Amino acid sequence: MPFWEVLFLYVFFGYESKRVFDLLFQF
Repeated sequence: MPFWEVLFLYVFFGYESKRVFDLLFQF
């Protein structure tokens, strides 16, 4: 697996989980 691919997945999942946490803790 190329390094940039790992980096992209890491950033993507990090952003997604942050968005989910923001939605959860809104209430």
